[in-house]
Amino acid sequence: MWKCSACQNENKDEYRYCLSCGNPRPKPEVPRPQETKAVPEEMSKSRVITVLLLILSLLLIVAIIAIIINFPKLSGTNETEREDTEESSRSSRHSSSDKSAWGGTSSFVFGKETASPTTAAPAESQPVNSAEIVLPTASPLPTSDPTPTPTATPEPVSAGDYLIPGSDSRYITDADLKNLTWEQCCLARNEIFARHGRMFVTTEIANYFNSKSWYNGTISAANFSESVLNEYEKANVNYISQYETAHWGGSYY
Repeated sequence: MWKCSACQNENKDEYRYCLSCGNPRPKPEVPRPQETKAVPEEMSKSRVITVLLLILSLLLIVAIIAIIINFPKLSGTNETEREDTEESSRSSRHSSSDKSAWGGTSSFVFGKETASPTTAAPAESQPVNSAEIVLPTASPLPTSDPTPTPTATPEPVSAGDYLIPGSDSRYITDADLKNLTWEQCCLARNEIFARHGRMFVTTEIANYFNSKSWYNGTISAANFSESVLNEYEKANVNYISQYETAHWGGSYY
């Protein structure tokens, strides 16, 4: 049933017009949908900023905690690095002081000039004066023949002029090298080449052999050939070189 708004007559639902006054049936009211409140744009932005600040704060806190936890480890690593650096510096200064008397930077191994090894000399090795070396005593000179000779014979070279006498005619052993310093072992090895007139590029080595009465340098380093060495000399060059490497890490020069 519906009631006419004009005459207040009640009509059946199927009637579209009022039977009393002909007034049309009023349209039924359609319920209006509930309006949703729109979130202001400013409020949405503020929430995003708040969430970002919260995330950044959490990350900052985590970073601070990680630094606090790892700080002792980092400090220990830095301390170890400083100790290693100081130890390396001390070794470098010691190696430089061992060579300060000669200042050589090149080496002569198997008849060739090479760069000096980077291994520092052991603390106990110190260059020793050649006067302190125990050298074999010179053999007595043979008795001269009373009969005069037509030409004078040259005076034999004293064994004291050689660091290792006879290194060209016998195999040397550790007993020949144990009383020699690092520098003297290097010179003893080059002494084998000097017997054959080999000239030296390294100033210290050249000055040493030029001071010997038996030395006569006539062959340049570039033209010298190891083929002139006999079996004893080749073996002794290798032996001394291995001895230097085992005790000091390489050649002195």
